[in-house]
Amino acid sequence: MDVNFYHAPVGTRLSSGAFLQRGFTLIESLISLAVVSVLLVVAVPSFAELIADTRLVAAVNNMTLTLHLARSEAIKRAKDVVICKGDSTAGCDKDRNWQDGWIVFVDANTDRQWNSATDRLVWTQQALRRGDTVTLHAFPSANYFTYHPNGLAGSNGTFIFCDERGSDAAHALIIARTGRPRAARTATDGSPLNCPAGA
Repeated sequence: MDVNFYHAPVGTRLSSGAFLQRGFTLIESLISLAVVSVLLVVAVPSFAELIADTRLVAAVNNMTLTLHLARSEAIKRAKDVVICKGDSTAGCDKDRNWQDGWIVFVDANTDRQWNSATDRLVWTQQALRRGDTVTLHAFPSANYFTYHPNGLAGSNGTFIFCDERGSDAAHALIIARTGRPRAARTATDGSPLNCPAGA
């Protein structure tokens, strides 16, 4: 003999006059809330770390593109091309920080200063996100970087990119005399990168 059990839809009035309700009990709801809370505590810090690292890598990529552009323009125009801290209004400014923006220009008279009358402006980079820092370690100056018409860099150099997390999260862009940049997480000698105080 087949027995069929009747399952009333949720919210259906039964013959006794009561309603059949299905849902979570208070205990089940509290357990679910606790599990979600634990997941958030674990996931949010690592997600914030990922966002911060992505922003810093984007800044490194911006400088990488700048260096490739400057090298390409130097070869194409058969003139020195300079990257310096500054903007298209004031030109190169040694008192400015790299993270406040930089420009790329064809240095017609090789004075390492942008002159709007004689030097062709190639690129202007706006300021980076607040809290990010960029420093250049190079000889003879930390205020500019030069490419020659043969594609060689004026010197070796290292750009260091930092944010609020400090030296542990720092990234470097190391430029050899050949002019080609490479990303790194340590200095050329393998030592840890140093960020400015407060970064």
